[in-house]
Amino acid sequence: MIQFLVLALWSLAMFVVCVAVYPPGELGKEGFEMHRRVVLVAVAATAALDIVQTALHGALLQPASYLPVVSHFVVLALVAAAIRNTLAQKLIATYFPAAIFFWSFVWTAGAMGGAQ
Repeated sequence: MIQFLVLALWSLAMFVVCVAVYPPGELGKEGFEMHRRVVLVAVAATAALDIVQTALHGALLQPASYLPVVSHFVVLALVAAAIRNTLAQKLIATYFPAAIFFWSFVWTAGAMGGAQ
């Protein structure tokens, strides 16, 4: 039951990220810019719920780099949401896809002994 609840909350957090990035009724860059902090908090919530969901499945340290990598995304997203410097927020937001790409395709493949 708790696993389903966490999965439902994780799904809702993903939906909030999508709505904050592309708010209904708002066109163009202004929609995202007005909701940047909501996006960052929703990203942090999604990552935190992903950690909880992974722990409930008993795979929190598989691979061993999972917990430090995902938890640093939570911390960075919350820091970016707390600060008011637009440049810093954009740099952190740009760092996310680069770090996810690196972790997904380079680090994980190397940690698992290459492509499986």
